[in-house]
Amino acid sequence: MLCKGGRVDEARTILEFMISRGEHPNIITYSALMDGYCLVGQMDKAMELVEVMKSNGCKPDVVTFSTLINGYCKNQGIDEALYLFQEMCRKGIAPNIVTYSTLIDVLCKNNQLQFARELFKEMEAHGPAPNVVAYASLLNCLCKNGLIEDATEMAGQFEEAKNVFSFIKARGLHPSMHTFTIMIKGLCRKGFLVDARELLKRMEDYRCSPDACTYNTLIKGFLLVNDVKTALELLNLMTGKGFAADSNSTSLFLDLLCISNISSNDRALRQSFFEN
Repeated sequence: MLCKGGRVDEARTILEFMISRGEHPNIITYSALMDGYCLVGQMDKAMELVEVMKSNGCKPDVVTFSTLINGYCKNQGIDEALYLFQEMCRKGIAPNIVTYSTLIDVLCKNNQLQFARELFKEMEAHGPAPNVVAYASLLNCLCKNGLIEDATEMAGQFEEAKNVFSFIKARGLHPSMHTFTIMIKGLCRKGFLVDARELLKRMEDYRCSPDACTYNTLIKGFLLVNDVKTALELLNLMTGKGFAADSNSTSLFLDLLCISNISSNDRALRQSFFEN
């Protein structure tokens, strides 16, 4: 509680009193104080505490390293964070999800895309599985660097696709039109069509206008599950903004024209579209 409230000096006094009485603080106690130093930007004292730990027979673990890495990342110390990452790996301490996601996030923010991708691939290959923080950070960075195909492939593989927008919004990021379209495609591939349509509506909140690709992506998603009504609503919205259905959407609409259980009203609407 003292550390969370920024009262790290008081917490340190208590720690030193414990040691003077012959007590042996555990890794949780040291990590809490270390996190407190990181929160107030006193990274030198956080690192000093590591030496105190070791001198008292308490070996740094993955939580220790992750706490320090997170602290350096939040205090513009990316080089120090990367050094600690390499050091923990050298010591045989396996990074956890916090370690990886923290580094990937800060690397993407500093546009160090290549290293971020290497860490992401390492997570996929050896675990832990990438979480929404790592995924959203890398997805946004790929889009900003024009690597749309890579981002699209990534969007279709991630199991937590529907949580990405919530993360992006919470972090105050500003996704591009390409990022939105790719997230919509990922949601459609996972069957989260309601979430995908909601994301289309959210684009206006970011002053980001959908293009023909965005609309066609969503239309195809609904057509593939035979949701003709919603597909037509989106089609009318798209054409009203001056966009046209692409060849794939057109083909799917034509296929549905041949389905016998389609209502006459829907059939008339589709026929009217293709005649215009």
